[in-house]
Amino acid sequence: LASAELKPRNVPVGTGALDIVAMLKVLVKMRYAHHVALEYEAEPENPVPGIAASFGYIRGALAAL
Repeated sequence: LASAELKPRNVPVGTGALDIVAMLKVLVKMRYAHHVALEYEAEPENPVPGIAASFGYIRGALAAL
């Protein structure tokens, strides 16, 4: 997508414009030994489904590396 088409929005990890897999690959390659935080504000009244989807995506991506 062209940068003009991208609009900031809160979405579960893996469904937005960021290349999460590439970022995780870099962290693994550099043997990053610190915490990575997940901030999820898309649905403040019911955040659990989006958080679960985000962690599921991250776990799946890491398992595939």
